Amino acid sequence: MKNFTRNALSSLIALSAFAGNHAAAADVSYNIGFASEYYFRGILQKESSASAGVDIESNGFYAGAWTADVGDGLEVDLYGGYGFETESGLTGSIGFTGYYYTGDFDDTYE
Repeated sequence: MKNFTRNALSSLIALSAFAGNHAAAADVSYNIGFASEYYFRGILQKESSASAGVDIESNGFYAGAWTADVGDGLEVDLYGGYGFETESGLTGSIGFTGYYYTGDFDDTYE
C-alpha cells in the first residue's frame, strides 16, 4: 500500500500543478474540513477526521481528489467525468469515483 499512497499523493500534487498552470482556462477549488464523527454508508470510519481535496473543471470536464484520515490509514477518493447542459436546460453527466484505502484500514468498503 506504500506505493498506492505515494501514487495517490503524486496524482494529487500533479492535479494541483496542472490546476495552477491552467488556472485561466479552468476553475479550481480546494477544500479542507474536519468531522467530529466520519460515517461512510452508515459505518463509522473514525471518531474525528480531517479531510482535504482539490477539484478542477474546464469546458465541462472535471477531475478531483479528496482524502480523509480514517485512523489506521487514509481514504483517498479520485473522481472525474464530463457534465453538459443543452440549450433547453437539460443537464447530464457521466463520471467515475474510486474509493481507495491505505494502511491497515479495512479495505472491504470499496
